[in-house]
Amino acid sequence: MDRKPRIKRQPTTCHLLLATFLYTELHCHSCFSLLDGVSRPETLVARAAALDMPALALTDHDALYGAVAFWRAARSG
Repeated sequence: MDRKPRIKRQPTTCHLLLATFLYTELHCHSCFSLLDGVSRPETLVARAAALDMPALALTDHDALYGAVAFWRAARSG
């Protein structure tokens, strides 16, 4: 049985745009993750909104200190 060789295609502009719009950050640390994050939760939400991200996950280490600020920013914005 002969198999046809697969042709590797270069991603088109459409593929790149689709990948950009469907990207969601699920590993994001705020300044409440000591030694790991820098930005305030409000800043992270504002940047995600500016990039038209459909969602954002806040994954701070060992605490929920930034959860309320993150929730308020996401809800208002």
